[in-house]
Amino acid sequence: MKYSLIFLCCALLAACADEDTQLPPQYWQGVEIAVETRPNPPRLGVTEVLVSATRPGRVAEHSLLISLRMRDGDEWVQAIQDGRTGIYRRGVEMTEPGVQTLFVQLQRLPDKKEQTVLRFPLTIPSNGQK
Repeated sequence: MKYSLIFLCCALLAACADEDTQLPPQYWQGVEIAVETRPNPPRLGVTEVLVSATRPGRVAEHSLLISLRMRDGDEWVQAIQDGRTGIYRRGVEMTEPGVQTLFVQLQRLPDKKEQTVLRFPLTIPSNGQK
């Protein structure tokens, strides 16, 4: 029952998303990593980034530490895990219009020895326009 509700919520979120600005998911160690922004498309200023981590069968992956940054030299900021749903969220400052790269660092808990960085291209319109 609990997993059915989680699946239903994820399906509703996916159905409400703008298909033209959906980023294709990426994979690491059998985990599908998908990124969504709110608003979508992102705007200059602070944009909420949602990262979903799921295993096959849409099973939530909650044994990750996920951090984000927009540029190579920036500090990593830890995303907040939304319960045990496989959803991680964080507000990220979008400072430049055009195509930018969102860096998503994944670390396997508890020891953080297994890690990788995925890159997601984001197009940020100038003046907040689509």
